[in-house]
Amino acid sequence: MREVSVIVSCIHEQLFSHVSNNSLPAHLNTAHPSTLDDTFTHDVHRIVCSRSYDSAVDAIMRYEIFPPWVLSYQIDTNDGRLCEKAIITQWFHLPLIKIKAFVRVIEVREEAHVTSVTYVTTTGHPECGVARFEVRRVSEGVEFTIETWSKPGSPLSRIGRPFMRWMQKRSTAKALELFCR
Repeated sequence: MREVSVIVSCIHEQLFSHVSNNSLPAHLNTAHPSTLDDTFTHDVHRIVCSRSYDSAVDAIMRYEIFPPWVLSYQIDTNDGRLCEKAIITQWFHLPLIKIKAFVRVIEVREEAHVTSVTYVTTTGHPECGVARFEVRRVSEGVEFTIETWSKPGSPLSRIGRPFMRWMQKRSTAKALELFCR
């Protein structure tokens, strides 16, 4: 399988003013949308399952969300757990190729009954946008939510948008299914 790095231009002002790109190398400057306007597709996917809250939190903090045949990854932290400013290298597995891209964690929220991680795509990612993964303790176990705001990050992604949307929906459905196993 051949690895392809997609080079795109998706540079916008920061979505969150408290996040600084100064600590990132120039080639990983985060592509932030300045506003989440109607050019972004907003999706919210939820599932409730009987998984323990602690195990669900551990899974999102280790980014164990997507099936490995859909997405493999590497987290740039010493302990392999997500934290603010962490970079996740992603490899999307498509027929005959793998696409390499990066996302940057901009927020980790840990409260008594809710934990969430939010990241943004970086320059070069096939999509331009924001994703939030949240685990909430509920009476039945946990509610896992994947919320995204996305749009194509390159001319090639725009051309292939129907396929990209299909892959995005399929990957999210598989992630939800895997999360509750």
